[in-house]
Amino acid sequence: MLENIFEEEPDTLYELLRHYDGRNLYFCFDSGHFNLFTKVSLDKWLSMLGNKIREMHLHDNYGKRDDHMPIGRGTFPFRELKAYLKAHRESLILTAEVHDEADAVEAVKNLKEFVA
Repeated sequence: MLENIFEEEPDTLYELLRHYDGRNLYFCFDSGHFNLFTKVSLDKWLSMLGNKIREMHLHDNYGKRDDHMPIGRGTFPFRELKAYLKAHRESLILTAEVHDEADAVEAVKNLKEFVA
């Protein structure tokens, strides 16, 4: 799996995945990293990489630091992601990716509510 970390747009990852098409290489979308670094819309990321997304690391921040907060605490556009998740839920691994143990229960609860 390739994961977006510092990428401002999906073009380079798209080209890499396209180059290795058919070789069991997929994409892990990280919502917090997207919120920190992207210069383009969530729709562009999902439309370009959507058929290659197999995992999502779902966490939130305010676009300033990689805080790894539970869904809903920051500014990531989770409402925009919901339709994609509904359409692809069966083929995705979803991870509530928080770093603070005190946030773990809230993170799992928020993820369950988000995908319900």
